[in-house]
Amino acid sequence: MKTEKRLTMALSVLVALMMLAVPLASSSNLFVDGGQTNSNGDAPNLGAAPGEGYTITFQLNSDGKSLDAVKIDTLPTKIAVPKADNSNGADEITISWYQNEKGDLCALVTDKRVTVQKLINALYSTEAGNASLITKGEYEIDNSDTETNSPSKITKYAYDLTSWKDANSGVMYLYKNIATEDKSPAIDKDMTFDAQWLLDEKNCVEIPVKVTFDGETKEYVKAYPYKANSDNTQITVDPAFFKLSATEKIMGVKTTGQSVNPTDLSANTTLSSYKSDEVVYTFAMKDSKDVELSDEKDIVVADNSIIINYTLKSTYSKVTVSSAMFENDVVMYTKNNTPYTYVNVYYALQNVTDDNGKKIFEPATINDADGSVLVNDGSYKATSWNDNVPLDSAANAVPSLTLNATLNSYKVVFMVNGEYEIVTVNYGELSADKCPLDITGLSGWYMPKYATSTTSNDYSGFEGFYFTESNIADLEKKVTDSKGAYVPVFIAAFTADPSFAVFNAVKNNDGNFGDKAVTNVVIPVKADSTIPEPAASPVYKEKTLFLGWTGYDTSKKAEDYKNEVDEVTVADKVITFSASVTTYKYLITFYDGDKSVGIFYMSTGTGLVDENSLKTDIAAIQYDGNLYGAPTGETVKGEYKAIDAYDDLIHYAKNGYKIKQWNDTDKSAMITFASDGKVKDVNLKVIKSNISLYGQFNAEEYVISYSGNTATMTNEMKQFVKVDENVNLFSDSTFSNDGFKLKEWNTRPDGKGTSYNLGTSFSLSGEQYKDLKDVDGDKTFTLYAIWEKVGSSDNPSGNTDGDNDNSNNTDTYLLAGILVVIIILIIVVAVVLRKKN
Repeated sequence: MKTEKRLTMALSVLVALMMLAVPLASSSNLFVDGGQTNSNGDAPNLGAAPGEGYTITFQLNSDGKSLDAVKIDTLPTKIAVPKADNSNGADEITISWYQNEKGDLCALVTDKRVTVQKLINALYSTEAGNASLITKGEYEIDNSDTETNSPSKITKYAYDLTSWKDANSGVMYLYKNIATEDKSPAIDKDMTFDAQWLLDEKNCVEIPVKVTFDGETKEYVKAYPYKANSDNTQITVDPAFFKLSATEKIMGVKTTGQSVNPTDLSANTTLSSYKSDEVVYTFAMKDSKDVELSDEKDIVVADNSIIINYTLKSTYSKVTVSSAMFENDVVMYTKNNTPYTYVNVYYALQNVTDDNGKKIFEPATINDADGSVLVNDGSYKATSWNDNVPLDSAANAVPSLTLNATLNSYKVVFMVNGEYEIVTVNYGELSADKCPLDITGLSGWYMPKYATSTTSNDYSGFEGFYFTESNIADLEKKVTDSKGAYVPVFIAAFTADPSFAVFNAVKNNDGNFGDKAVTNVVIPVKADSTIPEPAASPVYKEKTLFLGWTGYDTSKKAEDYKNEVDEVTVADKVITFSASVTTYKYLITFYDGDKSVGIFYMSTGTGLVDENSLKTDIAAIQYDGNLYGAPTGETVKGEYKAIDAYDDLIHYAKNGYKIKQWNDTDKSAMITFASDGKVKDVNLKVIKSNISLYGQFNAEEYVISYSGNTATMTNEMKQFVKVDENVNLFSDSTFSNDGFKLKEWNTRPDGKGTSYNLGTSFSLSGEQYKDLKDVDGDKTFTLYAIWEKVGSSDNPSGNTDGDNDNSNNTDTYLLAGILVVIIILIIVVAVVLRKKN
């Protein structure tokens, strides 16, 4: 029995010692984790799986005013990205490029490892290592004064593509070498970038072009190179340019049209019998000084413009067809005094195309039973002409026709938790199952009230909706009666008797959430809950900025808005937030090196002669990833407002440096500062295009304080230095200590910090500067003298190398001793067991 007790005690001691040995071995790095970790010791982040993809739109002519075509070279279809498991090497992601119906360049990105900068870089050629960033079109631009970079694959006649502007944030991007570092955001949403074009004013000029077609006048611009040896006073104009199909497409005009008169009366049901290129308009061109421009001619530049008139020939008349199928009336032409029939119009209409060359009317075979026909893949059903005239009637037709048609399918919007999806539904097939968004926990569906007078949604009130046969039939009748103008909106609620937060994007008849059918986003909430924002921000026309939602407060509950009267509309559980927007004309982008640190959006760009006029002209500010309005009012403690963003941007500071002045690309000082840090001079005066300003900085001064580090040596020596300045640390003659020798400097008095050799070269970065302590008003870096006894290695100031080797040795010796004891105990146990047996 005693033997068993002894054995039990021995085993208990053995287990305890083994438990002690494991953490010691772990702390001494004797056990190595074989699992895969990153530098922080955590499991590696593999990244989320890519979704269906994001559409990135590069708007090439966002305002639609320039008549100069944009050329696109072959773009890469593969982009290298880091491997998903963070291992060495790279994966190749396929990028699908295409042009949308507006002619914009689009990329479909299906992997979140693709960053904005990687996609931007794909628009530039990296083969010509030192090529100019200036792009070249048909006209050779002087690039002698430009910085070098990779040339763009997107080019435009006589213009320099300076950058791509994020339409949402206003941040500018151009080609950048990201082989070592890429700080741009990952692409995890749809994005739009606007091409920023800058005219080469040294060699070219923009001439206004006024185009009148059917009595409507529109204005455009065309770039021309100055005529040689004309002292920049003349250009050469060729009317042939304005007759090009690409130019006519931008202007929305054509001298030709679709004829309803068949060339062969015996083949009036053959599409080829109807000419699509009948010349029906005359073209007349002159300048504003009445110089006729029937062929290539030189004109003066000063106060001049080009005037073009398109006039319908007197031998032709229009035939107009309206229908729910067509967004606008379709205009075709007939020779005067030449009869045409309904069947002629029916077949001629099948030749008409939209701006992108797609046919607008593609019917199937006419149904013999009722004379109707399915059109455009069955999305519409055409039934008859005016007064129920059959589609293929041989009777003579009238000049103004209505093609009766009903939607065979229609669009609906599903809104769930601030997100939305537009779904196309066939008649008779609508159900809640068509919603592609997650509706787990759904309480019920709601719809905005129906405004009969405008056949649209009225977001001032909401009604419950049940997907019953009768409700769907009533809804589809409204869609049909509105000729498709009415788009039903279904809103998912996840609480009974909700309040409705309405975010209205419309401002000055402009604005939507990415689709013209979605001008409002509605989020049902509990009365005692806070209100989330929509998943997407509204979008507007060129040079319009969305600043936020007026009166919206993330901390407020829905019921807290009931007393609002000024900024928020509250009525019968409906809380309406209106979009706050502003417009601008030019950008002033501020740079720290090649990094954009902020933007001023300028209202007019004129009269910028002092800080007050500069501040007054600012419509909005982009700073630190946020957008602010005009910098008015005063700073309020505890709040960060536009005036604070203005101060922080114009007085932009980086670690260890303060702003000296802002220079333009010619290195001329545009904004300077007085010794007290206030703005001294503003030399911008008038800006006529977007400009860039580059920060010039002064290094901050700090003190290196040397401590004698003994009880009797309390005085300190000081060395005044600037950030990033290389200096030599003081030598051994700085202090004297009888019986001791100055060995080195250390950041800790016990010598366990960072050591520096006497007299060694030293500099302190801006990043290190921010961590310095303030001593008597000076940023101070303190070094302590580490002494060594003469004739001995003893060190009264402690361990000078900052390491703790003795501690590591102690761990090792202790562990070895424990292992020896364990071995002895194992032997003892074995002997005891042997004797027992």
